[in-house]
Amino acid sequence: MLAKAGVALPWQPKTWADVLAVAEKIKATEPGVTPINVYGGVGQGEGSTMQGFEMFLYGTNNTLFDYSTGKWEKAGAGFKAALGIYQTIYNKDNLGPSVQTALGSQAWQVVQQSDMPVGKLGIDLDGSWVGGTYLPTGPKPWPQWQSALGIAAMPTENGQAPGKVSMSGGWLLSVGSRSTNKQMAFNFITIALNQQNSLYYDVHASQIASRADVASAPAYKAQGHAAAAFSSFVPFTHFRPAFTAYPKLSTEIQEITGELMTGQETPAQGAAAYNKYLLATVGAKNVEAAPA
Repeated sequence: MLAKAGVALPWQPKTWADVLAVAEKIKATEPGVTPINVYGGVGQGEGSTMQGFEMFLYGTNNTLFDYSTGKWEKAGAGFKAALGIYQTIYNKDNLGPSVQTALGSQAWQVVQQSDMPVGKLGIDLDGSWVGGTYLPTGPKPWPQWQSALGIAAMPTENGQAPGKVSMSGGWLLSVGSRSTNKQMAFNFITIALNQQNSLYYDVHASQIASRADVASAPAYKAQGHAAAAFSSFVPFTHFRPAFTAYPKLSTEIQEITGELMTGQETPAQGAAAYNKYLLATVGAKNVEAAPA
């Protein structure tokens, strides 16, 4: 679809404007194709926050939480800019799926299992896990997916350093503080996450390699370009704030993006609503202004 729209391949956008420009080209050249999908609204839950909104927010000079000060950031210019993308895609330029589809709880299934395999979606802002959908053991086997889908890193707003952005959720194996046999627990984790077992898991579960000796292993590389591409994003990825307030703030962000998608709020109103909720949730002493 990008080739039909006259986009040089492989495509690697440098700014948000580059992404929107290609979406506009797809809209102009391929009627019936949804130019771009960005998750938003309550229906997609954390996917809306992490896979959608935060991929834009963390590409600005703003974040949700400042680890250097231990305080939550108020919604600032970057927050408003990220909300502005939802306004542009879903209200102004009609570049995304229908709002009805996008706000539904099954939007991700429509995107991954219905639209992409049949050439009905141009750009999907999503994650490394999508490839698992198309494996022979996945819900929608698609043997050609690695040749049909290109992978590009999400750019920062204006191409500012480091130039690219990614968000990670992740999981871990831990030794509980009250474990009665910490050494045995540690030994188990050591075995579970050694090179051999990490390689097996990452290959069979379509996971990003978190070990360099897994990423460089022939069996991992044999999966194709997707594995190498997503592993290369690890150095510039960000992680969601792992604090008890985050799930509440995430739900608020989902609601706000949904309001933008339906045209019920402006970016400024959405930012104001978030700031009000943030102060009520974590307290003024735990909040700071966002960098300009």
